[in-house]
Amino acid sequence: MVNLSVMDANGNAHSRTSVPLVQDGDSCPANGYYCEWMPYQKGQAAKTEAAEKNASTAPSTDSEPSQRERLEYALVSGAASCLAEQPHQARQIAAGMKIVLDALHPGEAGAPAPITLPVIDPGPDSLEREIQTKASSAPRVTPADIEAEIVSKHYFTGADGRYGAILNETYVGTELPRDDGGDLEPLEQVTFCVLVLRNGTKVAGINYGAIDHAQHSAERGRQEAYTQAVDKVYELLGFRLRDDLARPVLTDADAAADLAGTPRSDNPSA
Repeated sequence: MVNLSVMDANGNAHSRTSVPLVQDGDSCPANGYYCEWMPYQKGQAAKTEAAEKNASTAPSTDSEPSQRERLEYALVSGAASCLAEQPHQARQIAAGMKIVLDALHPGEAGAPAPITLPVIDPGPDSLEREIQTKASSAPRVTPADIEAEIVSKHYFTGADGRYGAILNETYVGTELPRDDGGDLEPLEQVTFCVLVLRNGTKVAGINYGAIDHAQHSAERGRQEAYTQAVDKVYELLGFRLRDDLARPVLTDADAAADLAGTPRSDNPSA
């Protein structure tokens, strides 16, 4: 499982936690969403593995790293976040770092090895492990919390809603239908997902379909609408958790004072 920040076909950003990571040779889940390593990441992982293997077989040395080597390490580390956002710029970033190194430490250049940018923690579940390590037992909203709140899920398109309203004689709208029905076709690509929560709260997610109608996928529309609805549930549960954490803790002394009908020691007016 990994945590992701993704953008849909419409450019909307979404956060995802505990997304199944499909490795080479694994079968893809039949339902729900999943992710795979990008070809670039696989290539970088292979380079890193080969470099580590070569380093393990090379004769050891106790010499201190040179100033050029220290600077190179700092530049590569600093470029990691930029590379994560713009992987296609890897070659230009590496070339730029070499120019800086040659300009600041020309005497140590010699025949430097090509600069390779590292993969940021390529192991599975890396981000989830990092969150768990840092947060320890701190409270947070988890995917299991989300699923526990959802009692029912409902999917329908704009066309479904229109037809249902017409059948129920509740349809309100103004339209100038074309003979080929082309003006109503977009309604079939607008997908709604309504989640009903345990306390009766309703949360809706909407996917407007692909920009190119020929690329529209009903299944993808349902997934994206559900994803948007779940994001809203995260916000609601996050607020509820924050509210619980903000409540003052009732101490034994306060409880005893309340039972005795006397003011609390830390708040005489209570």
